[in-house]
Amino acid sequence: MIIAESVSGIKVNAKKAERQGKYFCSLCKEQVILKRGQIKVPHFSHRQDSDCSVHSEGETWEHMKGKCDLYDWLELIGLEPEMEVYIDSISQRADVLFKWMNQLYAIEYQCSPVSENEVITRTQGYQSVSIKPLWIAGNKLSLKDKLSVLNRLFIMEEEQFGRLHLSYNAEIEQLEVSCMGEPVLSSSKRCRYCLNKYATSFNEIKERKARSFRAAGDCDKKKQIMLLHKMRHHNVRQYRSLFQLMYEHNLVIDRLPTIIFSEISEEWAISTHPIEWKLQLIIWLKEYSDSSVITQDRIEKEFYYLIGKKFINRYFLPNLKDNSHTILLHFIALLENQKYLNQVEEKAWEINKCKYNW
Repeated sequence: MIIAESVSGIKVNAKKAERQGKYFCSLCKEQVILKRGQIKVPHFSHRQDSDCSVHSEGETWEHMKGKCDLYDWLELIGLEPEMEVYIDSISQRADVLFKWMNQLYAIEYQCSPVSENEVITRTQGYQSVSIKPLWIAGNKLSLKDKLSVLNRLFIMEEEQFGRLHLSYNAEIEQLEVSCMGEPVLSSSKRCRYCLNKYATSFNEIKERKARSFRAAGDCDKKKQIMLLHKMRHHNVRQYRSLFQLMYEHNLVIDRLPTIIFSEISEEWAISTHPIEWKLQLIIWLKEYSDSSVITQDRIEKEFYYLIGKKFINRYFLPNLKDNSHTILLHFIALLENQKYLNQVEEKAWEINKCKYNW
């Protein structure tokens, strides 16, 4: 741990502690040992026979260095952070606690794998006392080409900045901010900003405007078709309901419409396979007669019916607001862009049946 109490009860940071002083754990009140050298991050450690159940002594260099850097950075930009704050009412300890725009935030710098339930429990714990959790991934948990369960749970949202995934590299002292509103195929193409721990401006992030969708091209379709053939051959569980849907409607993989291979902004919040949930709606639209007029209310009703019946499922993301409606509006925009729907008036479209001949 980085913070301990002096004999007089004053909280002391290990890097400012006097070697000859006596220091105590702020929770169990046992005397702790100051460890400060040329290589290790200055910290306090319990004695080997300690039975303190809150402070773990298995902290890595990355975790200690990272939370110290984040603390220093918040202090640099004019906030008044506190480190290693134990919140009695929920029995949780925040790595760093700070207030910004009248909102209290708790930084959880997570460097090692943790269970989905643990993240959810801690997130809901903070929310129960009106604290906003801010999960920041270490190197092992940083954003890869595919979003992991933890990546989704770590995503935060702010009205000014949108939805962001944060990771901190303690070795190079750099915070990576990934904008999660852009429809992309991999993290390497995702809009990202890298800030060092001395950065004080975030204007470029605020100015970012996300697209609603990324329409698939022939190359995207070809790759996805090859993947679907492979997944069917290997009977991959994730694709079974998709293949069942195709079987029920006599659909052939090679003749699937290109539009369902497009990517919708923020559809990472939907756990149903991205091809499957789009196909469900396309099949439903296909049943309408030529030149039928359909309203946004009718499309929304069908979409939420599919959600209610568990044909379309969402990930449980307690750190984010439900964005199902936004995703649907993005998909409607794609349908209009690709001429599956031709607008006749506000929130009403004529169905272009020639686009459904597949």
